[in-house]
Amino acid sequence: HEDEEDNDSCCPAQWLLLANVMNALSCLMAFSFFAAGLLFDMLGGRLAGAAGCLVNALGFVVLALLTGMLGTDAELSPAAETASFVVGVLLVDVGSMVTNISFYGFLWHLPRQQALILSLSNCVMNVAAFVPLALRAFLDGSGRILLRSLPAVLSLYAVVIILVATPMCWFAVPSMEEYRGRAMEVLSLPIPARKVRGMRGAVDMVKKAWQILEHHARLHLFTIVVGTLTWMAPFVYMTMTDPMAREVFGTVESGERLATMYNVCNGYLGLVLGPLLGVVVDRFRRPQNGVELMGYIIVVTLALIATLCAVPSWTLQMVAVSSSTVCQICMMLFMVRYAIIFAPPDRVGSVTGLFVAGLGALSFVPIIAMSVDIALNGSYVQPQRWICIVGLVAWIAYIVYVKRTSPWPGSPVLLPEDERKLAKVYGVGTIEDAAYVSGKSIPAFRRLSSSSNVLDQRALLDAAFTGGAAERIMEVARRRSSIGSTGSTPSTTEIITALRHRSSIGPEHEGDGEVPFPQYPIVEDGNSSNTNSGTIRRGTAATSLDCIVVAFNGHGGFGGRGEPSLQWVMETVGEPDDPKRIAIIRSVLSPMVFCAELVGTILEMRIVDEDGREVTAAACTAFHPGSLENGTIMETGSDRYYCSLTASKEVPIFMDRNVCGEKMIQRFVGVLQDSVWDDKRREYAAKKPMWYIGSLGTHPKFQGRGLARRLLSVAANWARRDGADCYLECSEENVPFYERCGYKILWRSDIVVDSTSTSLFGLALCTLKNMLRCFIT
Repeated sequence: HEDEEDNDSCCPAQWLLLANVMNALSCLMAFSFFAAGLLFDMLGGRLAGAAGCLVNALGFVVLALLTGMLGTDAELSPAAETASFVVGVLLVDVGSMVTNISFYGFLWHLPRQQALILSLSNCVMNVAAFVPLALRAFLDGSGRILLRSLPAVLSLYAVVIILVATPMCWFAVPSMEEYRGRAMEVLSLPIPARKVRGMRGAVDMVKKAWQILEHHARLHLFTIVVGTLTWMAPFVYMTMTDPMAREVFGTVESGERLATMYNVCNGYLGLVLGPLLGVVVDRFRRPQNGVELMGYIIVVTLALIATLCAVPSWTLQMVAVSSSTVCQICMMLFMVRYAIIFAPPDRVGSVTGLFVAGLGALSFVPIIAMSVDIALNGSYVQPQRWICIVGLVAWIAYIVYVKRTSPWPGSPVLLPEDERKLAKVYGVGTIEDAAYVSGKSIPAFRRLSSSSNVLDQRALLDAAFTGGAAERIMEVARRRSSIGSTGSTPSTTEIITALRHRSSIGPEHEGDGEVPFPQYPIVEDGNSSNTNSGTIRRGTAATSLDCIVVAFNGHGGFGGRGEPSLQWVMETVGEPDDPKRIAIIRSVLSPMVFCAELVGTILEMRIVDEDGREVTAAACTAFHPGSLENGTIMETGSDRYYCSLTASKEVPIFMDRNVCGEKMIQRFVGVLQDSVWDDKRREYAAKKPMWYIGSLGTHPKFQGRGLARRLLSVAANWARRDGADCYLECSEENVPFYERCGYKILWRSDIVVDSTSTSLFGLALCTLKNMLRCFIT
């Protein structure tokens, strides 16, 4: 406007445009919160923090280039200027958000102060308010001509981020391995490696978070409304401080003074009050109490802002500005703690991100309303006052509603797949059975298993890995599989009959009544069928189990080596000839071998030894196309699983910490959790028909005679007859053997537990028919 008192100041229309651009970016930042959480899940704290610093520095470089071009004769269209400005600010803010979330890498280092860690992460954005003040001071205080320009200072700041902040994040923030290692120390078990598989995986996480929020939908909607009003309470203070101060105090100089006051309060309160509130909230055992406390503080701050924002007193303005900062800090902590109440620990990030994204989307409504009011009435104070009054009334109604209805759930919402995943940790298929195995009531189990207090989770896990829990798992298995039996424990024949009629083979066989088992003739490649070199025949669990156990364990009084990954798991238990170690391995392998007898095929190499006795020298378990259960031999908690466990009559002592020791339990759970083999096997089976080689072993006494290769050749012939592939997994040391048999490597999975590791490989032998099919498609 021509009549503006200060030619360097913005007119109201310019203020509104700039304010709305900044607030639109703020709303977009709400969505980036979720993306930053996914990046942390994929990269870990160290890599995420360093990446965030580099993105942040890139944003400052973009802004430096833009301001440099504006100070020259270079011509930029308004659209190009705005776009460059938006890109620069977004890069700065997204980089800051990712770096802030890297603080989550310390969650397991301070398990009793998780709210403190979350507060520190949230309050970094507040402390960042010192940055513009520092840049302004540097510009005013620098005696060098080169550094008296804004582009030079912004470039210098980008260099400082790259050379100082990035190395600090790299060396100070825990890596994913350190994060998981510390979690293992706290829980005594490794936590699963969190994987987000591209955009499809991210979308799936959003869907799951939405399903959780569909429960208690009325409360969540109410919370989003009051949260949006709180989020926008400091709207004018944040974006239009200068014209608001001129309206309140009537002077041009007051604008810069109020803006400086806001940044100083924002920085200091974020530095001091944020961590203090985190410590206070950590004192509450129930997250609900911490959430309610944040609500009470927000009510007080909204009342103070509404009352004092129009008063022309610098002292009272200091109170109002401080209240707006406290309101922001409390709201961020409120949202995280609120998500903890409703989401299990491994979904808190996605639920919080979706909740924050909802706030960001809804924030456009009050932004537009306040902007229209400013444009029509020309007042900046009235919209600030009214948004706080409306927010105050909404919060009072919210608190009354919460107190009268007590809508908080007794435990976080568990989706069906979360319940199955949790139950599998306890070796069963349902929450009810898991509660029984752990010796807890069902409500207590739900509460403790979903608690944000990691010590509650540790107590439950300790209860799961005991001898009593192992016995209770067998009780559950016998109860679930006792169909058509007159005794307490059904015979193997009865179990096979019952299982085949209750087939859990897959949807393609449901209702068939009888599972189709191919009875192909045993045909070997070459002339190797004389009795001196052994005879291949179909076997049973009873005749093959001892051979497989000795083959995988090694030694057996005859030397030889066992299965390398199993050796890595068992090396902390004792030597291969230790009876305790043999019993543990037997309890692991026995249900799998019996499962092969129930729903697959066991091939045995029978040899007459020097005593004239016919013995099993090598054995192989194979599963024909379509016989796997959701990509696995047997899915924990299924009919097949319980029947196999019952038929084996082996108590799962591998889950007894007192027998196995903590180190062995950690490595065993690490193999089960971190290996991608189930997913890869499932994906391969969905693409091609395949025979799956579940296990292959040669007794140490007979190793080196080519017996395992002959068993593989029989399975390969059957696969060719079906036009299917052969698929298996093995340790790294066994890969050369399978490559000589014609198998090709498909994938590799490295399992790291307590600074030691082993590797598993997936391999496949492709038939000519499938090779042609792949070539054509």
